[in-house]
Amino acid sequence: MDLPDTLPGLDVKQALSHINNKYELYLKLLGLFKKNHSQDVLSLSNLIEQQDWDQAQIVAHTLKGVAGNIGATDIFITCQSIDRKLKDKEHDLLVEVQHLRENFSKTLESIDELMELAQS
Repeated sequence: MDLPDTLPGLDVKQALSHINNKYELYLKLLGLFKKNHSQDVLSLSNLIEQQDWDQAQIVAHTLKGVAGNIGATDIFITCQSIDRKLKDKEHDLLVEVQHLRENFSKTLESIDELMELAQS
């Protein structure tokens, strides 16, 4: 199966290198990411708005790890920043959350595109 090395928000080549170039497994992981984490940005935004810093850090940290596993580097980097700020008790996260929304949207579009490419 020929997949592009990169798509907006996804480093496909890097992600595949972590799973021995198993395309089917990668596509499954992308599907699980979309299914299980599509509401994480909204959840994180709500937790920050409610000043539930501990839960917000858990969501950011979890999303960071999952994003890293699927090669969603923009989401990974943004979540890394949010996670670090929350650990340091910095709560001015407006810019980071906006970046996360943008990166998440772009990445989900790329996941859809990749899934369509894989089916053709």
